[in-house]
Amino acid sequence: MRQTQPLPQTPKNFIQSVTIIHLALALGQVLFIAVCLFLTQSTAINITDTSEIFLIIVPVMTTSLFFISSYLYNKQLAAGADGDLKKKALNYQTALIIRLALLEGPSLLSIVAYLLTGNFLYIIVSGVIILYFLYIRPSKANVLDAMELTYEQKLQFDKADEVMQ
Repeated sequence: MRQTQPLPQTPKNFIQSVTIIHLALALGQVLFIAVCLFLTQSTAINITDTSEIFLIIVPVMTTSLFFISSYLYNKQLAAGADGDLKKKALNYQTALIIRLALLEGPSLLSIVAYLLTGNFLYIIVSGVIILYFLYIRPSKANVLDAMELTYEQKLQFDKADEVMQ
């Protein structure tokens, strides 16, 4: 069996990889909504059915995981604040994946709740989470701001095709 060596990470490749991760997680949610909308026969917004357990679970999970994702994201970024550019980039990627995964959970729960109940309110909740997903998408400016690079590291990151050290 042939072992392959990982490709050297350049700033350009790094931005592309975190963008692909973000896009894949966002598109997964959108496609799941599309399939569920296609499969569900009737939809309505119903907030008066107090026996529906999802009316409690979805908002609680959404708000709690929103705050937990932000807390863990910031904590992970702070933990890797010291180090070279390559370590900071890896730390940012880890923090972003944790944040996106914790946000995707309540979105998927909302979509499943819609599939089970036909209550369109859950699609709206998932849509708001997806909009937030799009708001926090990783761009070069966002990545540079989040990683808190030194001046020398910023200069190195601006050289898009140079291998990060």
